[in-house]
Amino acid sequence: MSIKDKLPLLNSKNAGIRIVGYTSYGFLGLVLFLGILASVSPQREETTNVTDVPEEKCIGESAFSIETEDVLMQTGYFKSVYANIFERDGHQTLEMEVTPSAQGYNDPENFKALLYSVVERAPVCLGIENVKITLILTDYNEVLRYPFSAALNHTEDLEGTSTIEQK
Repeated sequence: MSIKDKLPLLNSKNAGIRIVGYTSYGFLGLVLFLGILASVSPQREETTNVTDVPEEKCIGESAFSIETEDVLMQTGYFKSVYANIFERDGHQTLEMEVTPSAQGYNDPENFKALLYSVVERAPVCLGIENVKITLILTDYNEVLRYPFSAALNHTEDLEGTSTIEQK
């Protein structure tokens, strides 16, 4: 017994019913074949347009300042930290005043690296263009100034200036 004998539309004595049977079973076979082909064929990778990239989560200036102060105080390298973003000469400037702790005085290179890394994490959406860090030391203050882009490029010491202010 063949498959043709088991399918009622193909086993009919009427030629019209057999034509409908061949058409129906052919269409059903094509749908099944295309379904199997679609599930087996590799999926095309979608490309991401620039407009599809999610925007950086921007926090407010005050929230960034508070977060910066908290992060630096938790390191143990600072007795006090004050951070704020001001508009100076039409440019947004991140200004920080920090007083090193005894641990910070013992490891000045590490606490400068900490300051630089905190500035580097500032969201670009805050529009910071310049950085001014005042290290409040025992006999004098050291003022570091550099463009915000230098923080992103890790070139603070190359592009910035350092001045000493006597107390």
